[in-house]
Amino acid sequence: MKRFFLFLLLFSGISLTGIPQTPATDFAAHLDTLKKTGQEVLHGKTDSARTQANSIFTVLLMETLSQKGAFDISFDSVTNVSVLQPPDKSFRIFTWIQPKIDLSHYSYFGFIQKFDKVKKELKVFPLEEMLNDTENVTAKKLPADKWYGAVYYTILPVKKNNKNYYTLLGWKGNDQRTTKKLIDVLYFNEGKPMFGYPIFKGSKGYTSRVVFEYATEVIMSLRYEESKKLIVFDRIVSTSETSASSSGPSGIYDAFKFLDGRWLLQKDIDIRGNWEPKETPKNDSEQEKK
Repeated sequence: MKRFFLFLLLFSGISLTGIPQTPATDFAAHLDTLKKTGQEVLHGKTDSARTQANSIFTVLLMETLSQKGAFDISFDSVTNVSVLQPPDKSFRIFTWIQPKIDLSHYSYFGFIQKFDKVKKELKVFPLEEMLNDTENVTAKKLPADKWYGAVYYTILPVKKNNKNYYTLLGWKGNDQRTTKKLIDVLYFNEGKPMFGYPIFKGSKGYTSRVVFEYATEVIMSLRYEESKKLIVFDRIVSTSETSASSSGPSGIYDAFKFLDGRWLLQKDIDIRGNWEPKETPKNDSEQEKK
């Protein structure tokens, strides 16, 4: 892990003197620097300025998250980062972006901060973006160093076979033409984070994550409705079979309902009325094979 961040500094041409030399437990000073540097990551006047700021930000955040007592520190003042924690408070996930000036590309970064209750130690896992996502990413289980980058805004804990899985709703700026949103799953395998699991049952079978792509100029809704226990989303339609840049909401809503250890697709829901989900199939041999 330390090698990764040393490489990041050297590759970016950042000197260690660019990072404020404050006492290890001076969280207030670290948070103040993170707050200011984080805004430069988003709004720097050149792409190189944003890259330099992000290198400093990443190393300082890693250092801060690794300190004793950091698991209880609030990062609310560092507004360029999304911080999510499940109700069991077993970990926190930090995600953020570095956009190019012309919004032609977004780079994604993240950490998972996890407290090991058995060993009584704090662990921090870097999330390294998978740069080539042209293959069938919806079918893959991905480790932290091949992460399908996104900024997460909702976390939903569920159980399958008495194991904890954390469903994530995320935003993924793509380029000037299209934007993505996704539903992913985080879980821990031998203490290490993994993303993606065949827990989503749609019309074409099971997938490990669900990805929506639509034209940048439109707005797609993807949210969790607590009152109905549903992940509700716009059905995306396109006027072109070859380009997602002509895709957008159809005015129809679909949803996923968690039943019997999986998220089951429910079509044509009425989010205004007393709509109820369809019955889950009693025998599902396909799921038993997963």
